[in-house]
Amino acid sequence: NPYQIATLANLKWLSETNTSWASGTYFKQTADINASDTTTWNSGEGFSPIGNASTSFAGNYDGQNYNVTNLYINSTNEYVGLFGLLESTEFNILKNINILDADITTTQNYGGILVAYNIKSSIENCNVSGLISGYQYIGGLVGVSDYSDIDNSSASVTINGDSIIGGLVAEFKRGNINTSYTIGNITGTATYAVAGGLAGKITSTDANVSRSYSESNVTAGSGAGFVAAVAGTIRNSYSKGNVSGSYSSGFARTGTATIINSYSAGSVSGTNAKAFTQSTTLTISNSYWDTDNTSLTDASDAIEASTANMNILSTFTDAGWDFTNTWILDASVNDGYPTFSFASHVPTSEVPAGTGTSGDPYQIAGLGNLIWISQNSASWDAKYFKQTEDINALFSKNLDIGQGLTPIGTD
Repeated sequence: NPYQIATLANLKWLSETNTSWASGTYFKQTADINASDTTTWNSGEGFSPIGNASTSFAGNYDGQNYNVTNLYINSTNEYVGLFGLLESTEFNILKNINILDADITTTQNYGGILVAYNIKSSIENCNVSGLISGYQYIGGLVGVSDYSDIDNSSASVTINGDSIIGGLVAEFKRGNINTSYTIGNITGTATYAVAGGLAGKITSTDANVSRSYSESNVTAGSGAGFVAAVAGTIRNSYSKGNVSGSYSSGFARTGTATIINSYSAGSVSGTNAKAFTQSTTLTISNSYWDTDNTSLTDASDAIEASTANMNILSTFTDAGWDFTNTWILDASVNDGYPTFSFASHVPTSEVPAGTGTSGDPYQIAGLGNLIWISQNSASWDAKYFKQTEDINALFSKNLDIGQGLTPIGTD
């Protein structure tokens, strides 16, 4: 019999009633909540986070895929987000939570749109978007996470901070990150700011990241497209945002991690920047960087490849990458680079070969060609088409804001 969170008033009650934060309590969101009125709360400081330095939140919250929109916080305190400090002895769960168009600011450390500081909490299927800024340990989804897992989650955010900032999480310690991604812009203002597209720092050998990606642009003195400072293991992941900063790197700046079957494909610039990593202490295998997107050199065993070669399946299968269960390569999405089935990419139209006559029919070889037909009704009249390959239409689910492929032929 969980508490039913159906209105902004219910959410306010939860934020102000710390006796309900105890371990073993359960909350279930039952409707979308517009939090626009939080801009006027607490003399302009906005929403008061659920869990703080005095009393941590140790309960369980299921958003049931409903939204919380326009959450506002403008604080001079630490631990800023929908949830502030989470700590549990029972590994509590936050799941199915969507926080959209948030606007969160703190002048202190520890901020995340979902959670500022997370200890022993599982985060599952949680997605955030908006703006967040603060001093240090500022993340899009989570500020700091320890003894915790993050699965099937995303952050589409603009982040500004002094240092130790990350698109998904600022600092990740022990746990696993799986099937998660970030999109947006990340800026570190300190001279040698540590910032990463997915994470600023991963600090434990007991940390694992798999099947995750970042398309966030990173501007920071010590920035990286995926993780700036990294321990543990990263496998089957990629960065594709642009990175700039004096000591920046395309994928991982420095650390002792093992990186397997991953790639970097964004542009990298900076006086002392490197294409994939600054480090000679990372263990890197079967991982690539795109030579066409940067003129920089690299300090590692990462493999140089042109954009054209990174759009070819055999480049990766010859290195042992799994395109049956892990990766997908489709010319119509992700600029032709490998990606994942859960990715948010919207496929693009591609003009097929051929002229549409009986002697020279249009050659339909991929999803992009199918999209072209659906969008070009002039091609429907007395034209000829020939499918030349199997077509995986998985990413059609992302067309037209989730409506899918427009049928070929309409009233």
